[in-house]
Amino acid sequence: MNGSPISSITAYPLRIPRDYQSARGGAGSPAALTPGAALPDKDMRYALASTYGTVYSNSIETTLVKIVAEDGTTGWGEAQAPVLPEVTAEIIRTLFTPLLLGQSVEPLRIRELLYNAMRVRGHSGGFYIDALSAIDCALWDIIGKQAQLPLYRLLGGPVHEMVPLYISGLTGETLEQQMACAQRYVGQGYTRFKIFLANSTVECLLLIEHLRKEFGDAIELFVDALWRLEEHTALAFAQALCNWHVAWLESPLAPEDLISHQRLAERSPIPIAVGECYRTRHECLPWLQARAAHLLQPDIGRSGISEGLAIASLANAYNIPISIHLSIALGPQIAAAIHSAAAMPNLRYCELNPRVLNTAATYFDMGGIEQTPNGFRLPASAGLGVAPKADILEQFLSIRFRAS
Repeated sequence: MNGSPISSITAYPLRIPRDYQSARGGAGSPAALTPGAALPDKDMRYALASTYGTVYSNSIETTLVKIVAEDGTTGWGEAQAPVLPEVTAEIIRTLFTPLLLGQSVEPLRIRELLYNAMRVRGHSGGFYIDALSAIDCALWDIIGKQAQLPLYRLLGGPVHEMVPLYISGLTGETLEQQMACAQRYVGQGYTRFKIFLANSTVECLLLIEHLRKEFGDAIELFVDALWRLEEHTALAFAQALCNWHVAWLESPLAPEDLISHQRLAERSPIPIAVGECYRTRHECLPWLQARAAHLLQPDIGRSGISEGLAIASLANAYNIPISIHLSIALGPQIAAAIHSAAAMPNLRYCELNPRVLNTAATYFDMGGIEQTPNGFRLPASAGLGVAPKADILEQFLSIRFRAS
């Protein structure tokens, strides 16, 4: 084997306290939780959204992985794990680590090795691929550091000198609070915003109406329906959104329902976007073949860098653009998304929740990653360019989840 062998792998399932209510309306916090779930005297780790059937954590949860090569180079990776991060961590500890110790740091080969190891048992998605993706990101981080190059250069980029972004969610529990949030962002120069269908379509459309009356066509708007509509209501909603010049309708129907998405995509007056819950090119291919979406939204924390680029390349062959999904995350996941996005010719945007980025920067040196109203400036640091802050590393790792 060529390259430096892997000498150690450590997985950290993390649970970091947060004020869920103050983050309402943003990525990972789009809706109110079921009554009582967020009360401080309630020991409720998870709760369902009050208006639809998705579960959320009251904390920031994620899985970090640290891989050290024999030459001493350390790589950091992260899985998109907003719920049960100890599951992805246990997969890494119990299954991946014995398979990978002594293996050369070769991301593409190791991804295929791990994917093939469990595919015949049906583990070609879910927690298993999330865990694999964390490994993939850490390996690419090592490769970049060994080459002393920022990762996007090793991936063939940058195609984009700056990664265009949009603000994910307007925080606030009321229309007035969300409008005030929009005014602050527009005042800073931001012009692209995604709104969540957290409650009713009437409430969502009312917010859009106020945004258009306040800012006109100076801002671009997207709507995420959180997979909660039915085909006939989705079409009517898409038509209403078209009247307000909304650029796309995201995740409108149940994610398993390819045929209904296909019919909706054929009839919708605005583009249909899907993809955040699909982790591999194999899951995305039928959607591309059926022309069931106009835009794909892979999440690098779920696909990994290797497969995320494969999904983008496949979509490009069908002339379908990419918008990177980025939800609850810390430094490695955010950096992996930006480096990957910079190397995608068909990239349209990368998602950004400023609260998420600020939290990540509390625990990680972000290596020069900087947001501007026009996009992310590309970092010059080698690899992913992020690392836990040394002065709070022990405190950071002590927050890892402990079973009660």
